[in-house]
Amino acid sequence: MPGKVSEEKINQVRDANDIVDVISQYMTLNKKGKSYLGLCPFHSEKTPSFTVSPDKQLYYCFGCGKGGNIFTFLMEHEKLSFIESLQVLARKAGIPLEYDQENDARLKEKEAMYHAVRFAANFYYLNLVKSVQGKPARDYLLQRGVLMETIKAFGLGYSPDSWDGLIRAAAAKSIDVNFLFKTGLAIQRDKGGYYDRFRGRIMYPILDKAGRPIAFGARRLKEDNSAKYINSPEVTHFYEKRSVLYGLSQCRQSIQSEDAALMVEGYMDLISLYQAGIRNVVATSGTSLTAEHAQLLNRYTKNAILLYDGDSAGSRAALRGLDILLENDMDVRVAQLPKGEDPDSLIREKGKSVLTELLNRASPLVEFKVQALAQTSKLDTPEGKSKAIRAILESVLKIKDNIKQSVTIRELAERFFLDERLLLRELEQAKRQHTGPKAGPTISTQADGKNAPAIKPKTRTKADIAEIILTKLLIQSSDLESYIFKNLDIEKIRHSLLREIIQIIFLFHRENRRLDRAKLIAHFEDPKIASFITKALYEPVKYVDGTKLAYDCMVQLEKREITDAMKSIQLRLRECEKRGEDSSKLRQQWQLLRNELKKVEDTARETR
Repeated sequence: MPGKVSEEKINQVRDANDIVDVISQYMTLNKKGKSYLGLCPFHSEKTPSFTVSPDKQLYYCFGCGKGGNIFTFLMEHEKLSFIESLQVLARKAGIPLEYDQENDARLKEKEAMYHAVRFAANFYYLNLVKSVQGKPARDYLLQRGVLMETIKAFGLGYSPDSWDGLIRAAAAKSIDVNFLFKTGLAIQRDKGGYYDRFRGRIMYPILDKAGRPIAFGARRLKEDNSAKYINSPEVTHFYEKRSVLYGLSQCRQSIQSEDAALMVEGYMDLISLYQAGIRNVVATSGTSLTAEHAQLLNRYTKNAILLYDGDSAGSRAALRGLDILLENDMDVRVAQLPKGEDPDSLIREKGKSVLTELLNRASPLVEFKVQALAQTSKLDTPEGKSKAIRAILESVLKIKDNIKQSVTIRELAERFFLDERLLLRELEQAKRQHTGPKAGPTISTQADGKNAPAIKPKTRTKADIAEIILTKLLIQSSDLESYIFKNLDIEKIRHSLLREIIQIIFLFHRENRRLDRAKLIAHFEDPKIASFITKALYEPVKYVDGTKLAYDCMVQLEKREITDAMKSIQLRLRECEKRGEDSSKLRQQWQLLRNELKKVEDTARETR
């Protein structure tokens, strides 16, 4: 159990959220019989193998083996902790969470920090839409064509042009200024005290994967010497610019339904597109596109269109972004805007149809790189052409899919009237340069702190398999519970995760409590355990006699204990012989173990 929230409260939150409704917010599900099917969000597939059962309130993928309940889905899909997924679902159901007294101060501080940012977002929003001092900001947004419904959808706000407007408002609601400081909303004065970081600015709340405000982008309203845009500092554990995409919370469903994402650079670029009805769009948050952004986006679509400004800086940003997305197994096209235009200005001045046409003509890798490189290289010379081709091959090298890579090579050959085999040889050479000489054995840090060459995982022994089967039998069949409980020595289960599952099942058995197999997952925070339990329910062990199968498994565990003890004695015997010491007692112990092993084997044969 997580230990921070009661089991009853966790059950209440789980029961209040239907798993089909929750997962449908992230992907398309189609009803088939009693279950729902969809393309697995955890691995690439063309034929749906991801199953959601409303009866069991579980999901399971027959392709990759991932499975679990609503908590583990959010943990895996949104990369949340258990307590974070619990909080998301509790808020969705309107259920207040009550933490146990043993809950540590760190968790309380974390929630207080979230609350401080949430309060600030609401304060800025109300200041924009209702206050007199927010009128210049409202007028500015209205002049730029931003409607009130869009302001509400993105929670846009205005920070009052005063030193401590937020601090005073927070104090009136008993919010400690220390939490405003810890979240970057307040700055500490040299001589003591605090003042607001954001003053006189349009505020753009930045939301996390769970839809919570975690930071802000802020645009100056007055034309002065201050920076046009500033962002919240990265002082909290929950805000890193490199792993947050602005607008993802509002646009995620459109990205999934369109199976494509437009990537822009600015807050207003995104807002203008969204308002015009183009809602499968995201923006980076005060930083260039990163691998973390690509990995986050990859959860919702494999297709991206980069929509960057038509100047040289925009081309450079597109080139960088293209390679990053390719490295993260995405299909990428680039739609470059006319010089001097950005998405916001283009859609306001020329309308949605012009932008849509531009997106329809978005260039694939080869075409875009040729156009971009033509600005810096003379493609009509052998040297310039050679330089351009090698630069394009650097991008081709990042394509993970071999078929896509081959198709791109063919396009490149056709574009420059070259032999495809020549380009393939160049690509292989580039691969060798990137890979370098074959490395020696990798080094891993062992439990004793010493470095040793990593070795391949050992092949599963019969006892290892027996542990897995016993655990699966306990999960899938309550009829075998009593027999295994009476006969299994749990200390002989060496796999820690399996032992943890069995301990929970045994706990319920000792207390004469019925354990709902589908709810067993709620006792664990590790998604690996959730997948194992779900697989046991969806792909049960087949047997004729369950008791006989359980007995045979326990025999394998007993034999492992004895043989391991015999091996240990053999090692000690060798040491004694080397030192010339008396080893008679060790030999007696070894013989006793040998007799015990024979007895176990004989008994097992007699029961067959």
